[in-house]
Amino acid sequence: MQVKTAVAIGHGAMEDLRLAVFEHIQRLSLSYFDKTHQGRIIARADTDIETLDRLLTWGANQVLSSGLTLAGALALMLQYDWRLCLATSVVLPPLWLATRLFHTHGMKAYRRLREEFVRQ
Repeated sequence: MQVKTAVAIGHGAMEDLRLAVFEHIQRLSLSYFDKTHQGRIIARADTDIETLDRLLTWGANQVLSSGLTLAGALALMLQYDWRLCLATSVVLPPLWLATRLFHTHGMKAYRRLREEFVRQ
């Protein structure tokens, strides 16, 4: 049920965003369209909206699900043996740091790729 609700909310938000992008494109000056290929405008808008759609529809649900799974596993390990829980939880801070570093560098690479795509 929660997946169905998340998908419905995500699709509603994406519909609103698509309409806003369409209205924005309609308000652009003619000189902008002289300098920019229409196919590139449509492709960029479509790609960006599709990325946001995936994030809004599935991203929040995944984060919530993963967080609850981690909390449940830690609670069960604490109940079983606190020393074992502590020993296995030692990897969580380095794992979080590695994830943050990968995300930061991945976003920079993604932005460079998008800028290169826009210039072509």
